[in-house]
Amino acid sequence: MDDYLDIPSEGSSLDNSSTDSEDDYESDTRYQIDSDDYESDTPYQIEIDDNSEQDAYDQSATNHNNPIWSKKYSSQPALEFDKISGPISSLKTDPLYPSDIYKKFINDSLINTITFNTNLYAQQKNIKYQPTNPTEIRKFLCLHILFGIKTMANYKDYWSSKPEFHDNFVSSIMKVKRFIWLMAHIHINDNILEPSRNDENYDKLYKIRPFIDNIRSSCLKYFLPSEYQAIDEGMIRFKGRIGFRQYMPKKPTKRGFKVWMRCDNSGYMNDFNIYVGKNKEVESNLGYNVVTKFCEGLQNHKIFFDNYFTSYTLMADLKKKGIYASGTLNKNRRYLPIKNMETKLKRGEFDWRSDKNNISIIKWRDNRDVFIMSNYIDPRSVDTVKRKNKKGEVFDVKCPIMIKMYNKYMGSIDHFDHLKSLYEISRKWRKWWLPIFFWLIDAAIINSFIIYNILTDNKLSSKEFRRQIIASELAYSYLGENMLAVENIWIPDKCYKFPLPLGKRNLTFQASWLNKYKWLAYSADEKGAFCKVCVIFSPRYAGNGLQKLKTLLFESSSKNATYLSPTIQNEIISICNQFILKEVSSKVKASPFFSVLADETSDIGNIEQLSIAIRFIDMESGNYKMKELFVQFIELPDTKSETIANQIIKSLQNLDLNLNLLRGQGYDGAPSMSGHVKTVQSRIRELYSTALYVHCSSHCLNLMITEACEIRDIRNSLRKKILI
Repeated sequence: MDDYLDIPSEGSSLDNSSTDSEDDYESDTRYQIDSDDYESDTPYQIEIDDNSEQDAYDQSATNHNNPIWSKKYSSQPALEFDKISGPISSLKTDPLYPSDIYKKFINDSLINTITFNTNLYAQQKNIKYQPTNPTEIRKFLCLHILFGIKTMANYKDYWSSKPEFHDNFVSSIMKVKRFIWLMAHIHINDNILEPSRNDENYDKLYKIRPFIDNIRSSCLKYFLPSEYQAIDEGMIRFKGRIGFRQYMPKKPTKRGFKVWMRCDNSGYMNDFNIYVGKNKEVESNLGYNVVTKFCEGLQNHKIFFDNYFTSYTLMADLKKKGIYASGTLNKNRRYLPIKNMETKLKRGEFDWRSDKNNISIIKWRDNRDVFIMSNYIDPRSVDTVKRKNKKGEVFDVKCPIMIKMYNKYMGSIDHFDHLKSLYEISRKWRKWWLPIFFWLIDAAIINSFIIYNILTDNKLSSKEFRRQIIASELAYSYLGENMLAVENIWIPDKCYKFPLPLGKRNLTFQASWLNKYKWLAYSADEKGAFCKVCVIFSPRYAGNGLQKLKTLLFESSSKNATYLSPTIQNEIISICNQFILKEVSSKVKASPFFSVLADETSDIGNIEQLSIAIRFIDMESGNYKMKELFVQFIELPDTKSETIANQIIKSLQNLDLNLNLLRGQGYDGAPSMSGHVKTVQSRIRELYSTALYVHCSSHCLNLMITEACEIRDIRNSLRKKILI
């Protein structure tokens, strides 16, 4: 017989699956637990979950009349899907960085919650400890993200004294003892406030509930569901002792926590729910309840799910709510015309039935019989699929459209699992809630990754996306620590006697300068003044009293964690640039109109640079003063007028400014800038007619002085003045 692909009874694809071997069931060892597993105070139970006929849920309600099945189908096409879908518009900024999206999910509120409860837990243990802070928690999470990329059997090897294992980058971020302390004390909720088991508010996921709710809220908020959605179950690996751990022999991850998920066609996880087992009362209609709960708020969407969920009752109720659905089917469900469809079929043949509500069932023969149900797809529509035999020959097989669409859109959860598995945070955990915690971190990263690649043309790989998150988070952490240090820098006492003047200028330092110039700092150790911002990027020593300024700036870091490499410093400068541009943008937006000033020059490397500034009315001060702010330098590929004009417009658009309010252009008198035909000013005026060109006033003054010097008397008078 030809070796064809099997059709799974429980899976997300009808084209790619394989049946589990007898070894996968591990019937003799399914209840064995590793000796290293953490023993909680929860009574140990295991619920075995499969799709056998005995345990199949009867999801039919008694108030449904038996449907009448026939081979009549009245074509009623599904309503057109006209809703906005995908990432919300507020996420699209220019420039957009991976950390911008990541921080929407792992936000400051979440980090502060972890920080507070970690310190609280350490305090409740009544031990001497060094309190953690949000910056350290972000570093802690960054290390785990990095461990997913650079895997080692034992995390302590990153700090190993053996050179073949030691990782300089990891050890520069955090000391191993501090990392171990955080692993032992990290908490998300207050243990003292946890309800008892007999309390009606008892929550099995209490220890991690704030984190779950926050991530779920972000998943729903930042991505509007598209037309096609898939619902399925996933697994979070865990082999320890906990009452709601599941055993699913047909899953790649056989032991762990079950997660119900609804994923978008792109792989984005829109919604999820962690299954904690049955309640005190016997839980019936579980699959029905899961689907209906996930479909709340959806309208005219098309949902796909497997045979664990599908029933006639579910299809009928979803159609009443305006939700279209399709799913593979167990033939032992109630109200199905299976007895009327027992005719043996050849490969590619199919039989179908439909009721008066256009809920249809198809029996299709591939290498075995497949049953599928839909409440909106025409069962008579047919297409073809490719199949191979043992010889590798490819041929076409007739296939109903219903099955082909199921195969196409059901794989979104598999796509999410695949992206997560590439660099997931995975190792043995002693605390039962840590696998869930880091699974949610991975889920947040995957969702951020999908949003980023949708919003930008600069597509990144999953690995590069995670690397950029790590770099940005560490840079933000570094700035947070050191900006706090320079804001609290040492100020000399009024009675402090500054040393005698040194140097060519022969000036004594004045204490009043520290109040006048906020960027200025004085070092008693070095006996001199320094720019606070410059010191951050400089390895030079200065002081806080008798303490060296470098030590002050990096006091919370290890000696080799000074962030002085050119790569890190460039990333820090880029982040500072983002903050500055946002501040400039907010001030210019408050003005009723503005003008742009630009000039082109070459830097020390002979690279053409375009400097851009904006002149506007300062409305915030209340005095309506004219202000001029420098925006940025832009590297020019060439000095053509078209290139310069496009760069100016793009720079203003990146600031999210309304260019219809552009009232003026100020450049020098170069022909490519100031001319009337195909020049910079003329090209911009073609698009924005109110942007009048005015010769740059400072440049005009220079020209006037230059021309005036051609007059002999003026030239001589200036020369005499200089000589005097």
